[in-house]
Amino acid sequence: MPLVKFYAYIADAKFDRLLAELSAEDRQRLASELDLEPRVLDLPEVGKGESDETRFARVAAVAHHLEQTGGTGEVDSDCAYLAGSGDVNWGRFRRVRGGELIVHESESPVSFGFATERRELIMMGSASRLLAQPPAAKIDEAARAATAGQPWFALAQRTGDLDEVDERCLEHAFGESLPPSAASVPRSFPRELRSLGTESLACTLSPESLAKLGPLPWMVQLAALQGDVRALPHGRLEFLAKRLATFVGGTVEPAKARFESGPSLIVAVPLYVAMTL
Repeated sequence: MPLVKFYAYIADAKFDRLLAELSAEDRQRLASELDLEPRVLDLPEVGKGESDETRFARVAAVAHHLEQTGGTGEVDSDCAYLAGSGDVNWGRFRRVRGGELIVHESESPVSFGFATERRELIMMGSASRLLAQPPAAKIDEAARAATAGQPWFALAQRTGDLDEVDERCLEHAFGESLPPSAASVPRSFPRELRSLGTESLACTLSPESLAKLGPLPWMVQLAALQGDVRALPHGRLEFLAKRLATFVGGTVEPAKARFESGPSLIVAVPLYVAMTL
């Protein structure tokens, strides 16, 4: 019995660009292999009048091509495009400070979170690309519990090529902080932590250096987002996402001059998310 997918999210413009990069021969081959009408893959973009079946066919063709050419990998891989399925936290945030509403739900992006033992994946997307009503969670900024340790992240891999919607979603999530895909290392990364992995961090930073680490607002904000996404309701979903940046990280306790490493964190943008039967 074929797998039935119920799409919850599709970034049509990304599929338009990926299909445009393929040769006419490749599109013809994909149409033949997937039993699709060739015109469906030859469209320069999906217009408002196109059927959902057309959108779904283009998603299936691109996903099939990326899988065939080795362009996708599991979350624990280093591929540019990440594919997986399982329990995914997803939804939108209604942010309040005490009883005061900060950002209305209709203005917030949709967030997805998926974790393995080695890595955690956070995907930020535009609510305009939703095909299903997402669940929601309330985040009270005033009730955030202070942690004993201070989270830190070091940028291990960065990619670019964001569109305007991606930029808006990241700015919404990170406020005035520099997005992780920007051209330079975020300004709030201490010099000692730039481009360091967990193993070299242990050898490079002295107890004195750890004790002198001041507030790291960008890293704390990233860690807070990580916690927020975990608070969202979860469902069994399948996804395809484009990696933006990968971080290695952990928790620093300056007073004790000690750190504990944690899973790597990947920030990505979703191409599609689907419920499957």
